[in-house]
Amino acid sequence: MKYLCLTLLLTSISFLSFAQKSILTTVKGQDVLVDSIKRNDSNRYTVFYKMISESDRNLYGDHTLTTSRDSLAVLFPNTVIKRFLGSAIVDQITDKQMGIVSMEDIPGTRVKILTVVESIVPSGIGRSRIIESTTLIDAEQLTTSRTDGTDTKQGSVSRRQNKAPSQKETKLLNLFNVGGINFQNIATNDAILTSKITGLLIEGWDLKFVNSAVESNAGEDDATGIFLTRYIFIK
Repeated sequence: MKYLCLTLLLTSISFLSFAQKSILTTVKGQDVLVDSIKRNDSNRYTVFYKMISESDRNLYGDHTLTTSRDSLAVLFPNTVIKRFLGSAIVDQITDKQMGIVSMEDIPGTRVKILTVVESIVPSGIGRSRIIESTTLIDAEQLTTSRTDGTDTKQGSVSRRQNKAPSQKETKLLNLFNVGGINFQNIATNDAILTSKITGLLIEGWDLKFVNSAVESNAGEDDATGIFLTRYIFIK
């Protein structure tokens, strides 16, 4: 018992020391622990952070986000930017001068997307999931402009480097089995999705839009097919 208490004490001291160098904040509805922010050039910054599990509150993964100066101001509150970059940088950010502090202070600017993929592959051999990204990505990193009407410079954008390294997956059942469409599986998926959406509503998220699409099975020579639905929440 004495050794257990000593271990817990040392762990608490270690975490406290670590936490003093980092800042806990919320970005796009996800709790993160920001370790540092590095300035790359006059308008690009890299944020080093860890994700925090909603279930057990443990830290997991070392992540980075490279973003522009203005996007940094929208994603992160004043306290985080001042801690790592100093207060002078805040005055240089256009959005700050307009009175915008962070996404946390602007109602209706936090967005969460759930993507539901339900397989309609014959015989139930496909995979079905609820997908929720937990990665912060700045779309500007993948955006280019046409300069002469033909060259978009999209070939220079790396898809591999910009893939989301982390996500939540909730298993669903396939809509078909060996005997054809399975109504019990549909009811099960409805119950799982109801639980997921209810949890988000309790957290204060507001379901604003639902978009769906189908890539259907086209017959004997087509063994693929999915039913995809995106639920877009605002907070």
